[in-house]
Amino acid sequence: MDGQSTPLLINYAASAMKSNALGPGNRSILWVRGCERHCKGCISPYWWSKQPEQLVSPLDLANRLLVHNTTVEGLTISGGEPFLQAEALTQLLLIARTKRDFNTIIYSGYTLEGLVQSGLPGVESLLAEVDILIDGEFRIEMQANDGIRGSLNQVVHFLTDRISPERFYAKRNPLELHARDGNAFMIGVPTENQLSTFHQVVERTRGIYQ
Repeated sequence: MDGQSTPLLINYAASAMKSNALGPGNRSILWVRGCERHCKGCISPYWWSKQPEQLVSPLDLANRLLVHNTTVEGLTISGGEPFLQAEALTQLLLIARTKRDFNTIIYSGYTLEGLVQSGLPGVESLLAEVDILIDGEFRIEMQANDGIRGSLNQVVHFLTDRISPERFYAKRNPLELHARDGNAFMIGVPTENQLSTFHQVVERTRGIYQ
């Protein structure tokens, strides 16, 4: 043993460099892989598995999404379950904050109380770097359809004053469709009908180009 600790890496799912969804202003978006909840109707079940497909360092993501991406004012993190990777995500935010100011929004299937009691490593450190937490598991029978939350049980917690409630709620977040490297993905919180339509369009397009 050489006494050196294993470098922290983020189990990366996807990202977007610029979006007007999932929070106010231009934002970068990070989705992480791995979730144990498997909520019925989840819009990203392909990111449930903890098996890594791509591991990325916090430094690389900090530079890509925030430090060198100066047209955005904030970062939104979703998944997957971000707090399963709290230590690595905290490192990402701390690195970026040495270079510039920004705000952070994070989605979690845990409630705030559940996070504090979870015993997951790095939870308190990550919460200290987050401005808005949107918490609670998705419940398909309680869909919110407000462009912010998946379901009505989820709560928006303003942990700092970096984003005011007035600005956060000033307009309904849009739903965006992005295409990259032959893949299509959606940014935002879709209604059930929007999600169904998206999947139908993707399947039709796949059939045309096969």
